[in-house]
Amino acid sequence: MMMESPPGLRERTRRAVRSELMTVAMSLFAEQGYDATTIDQIASAAGLSKRSFFRYFASKEEVILVNFETFGRALADAVGRRPPQEGAWLALRRAFDLIEERNRLDPGRTFVLLRMLHETPALKAAHLEKQSRWRELLVPEVIDRLARVAAPARSEPSLGSDPSVGSDPSVGSDPSVGSDLPVESDSSAGFDSSARAEPLTGSPGADERAGGVGGIERRAAAVVAAALACLDAAQSAWCDAGGRASLAALLDEAMGAVAPLRA
Repeated sequence: MMMESPPGLRERTRRAVRSELMTVAMSLFAEQGYDATTIDQIASAAGLSKRSFFRYFASKEEVILVNFETFGRALADAVGRRPPQEGAWLALRRAFDLIEERNRLDPGRTFVLLRMLHETPALKAAHLEKQSRWRELLVPEVIDRLARVAAPARSEPSLGSDPSVGSDPSVGSDPSVGSDLPVESDSSAGFDSSARAEPLTGSPGADERAGGVGGIERRAAAVVAAALACLDAAQSAWCDAGGRASLAALLDEAMGAVAPLRA
């Protein structure tokens, strides 16, 4: 495996200037608000011209959102590195630890950023668009996890496949019948299968991966969308608490309200 060569002087300089612009911009945003801060002010505070600013960022929005794509990839990688037997729901929760860690490293900066994302209409719309990219990155990891964990269960015969089951009219009238049968659960996602309209049966096929009704891709998209909605709810609550609450506890509460956080 070839090692990636370190960036040259020009690239290191570019990164340093971008970082400085982002730091200066966040300071101005915190002091006077996002809408009241101009590109001229950001550039001037960093010792650059407005024209030079546009060499590093296409817009004021990009200063805020530039790292979202990279962070989405980091979340997807974190899901992929979780233990293979772990359910998708818990794997997503553990991946969100990356966000909680960033909060702990610089809570002041994170508070300013999240408050702007939730309160500034233009940024909120752009943030939602960026999060749609997070969904695209996370769904394949969740598909793989659902398919890997669900495959063994699919190979086992279901009750409906045995014509002898249900032929005795007494079955169903005696409450003791079936009392020893285990309750099936969909551990692949961490959800109780009793809430699923269409239980997993048969062999996984291409039609399921293509996103047909009840397909793995559709379930993966739903799981990821629910997890990101829980993340938004937890971050909103964290902002409402002035950044003084535990984001980890708020994430556990939000995601635990949807489904148990279990392996």
